[in-house]
Amino acid sequence: MKRIFRIFGFAFLAASLLPACSGKVPAPVSVNEAADTCAACGMTVRNNGFAAELLNRDGQVLKFDDAGCLLRYFGEHPELKKAFAFVQDRNTREWVPATEAFYVTSAEDPTPMGSGIHAYGKEASAAIFAKAHPASVRADWQSLSSGGRN
Repeated sequence: MKRIFRIFGFAFLAASLLPACSGKVPAPVSVNEAADTCAACGMTVRNNGFAAELLNRDGQVLKFDDAGCLLRYFGEHPELKKAFAFVQDRNTREWVPATEAFYVTSAEDPTPMGSGIHAYGKEASAAIFAKAHPASVRADWQSLSSGGRN
């Protein structure tokens, strides 16, 4: 599992460079619970603080019900290496660029597909969650995707 997350780390590093190259950061797209399905597993995407999405240069938006699905899908589709990723803040449900979020992994507090990956826009929120659950705070997307989960 750690090897898979390590591979994804390199892909997301490349994805994080897209805004710098184009000079334009794409805006995240709201979840439409009546229509959005996860590009990786086919489940309904909910506006529940676990959603994630990829936006490619052509304007295509791919939705995910769990950050783990986003990681897996991105790794399986190298043609998306220049896509920009967003994750929802677990508490506020606001979109956060995946490379700027703080992550906590926890088997105790399940996510839709069981990845246990919780994203937060603020490090303090991630720390509060981690203190309440046996989990590890991941400083950024790169360390999560390259270091695997506990």
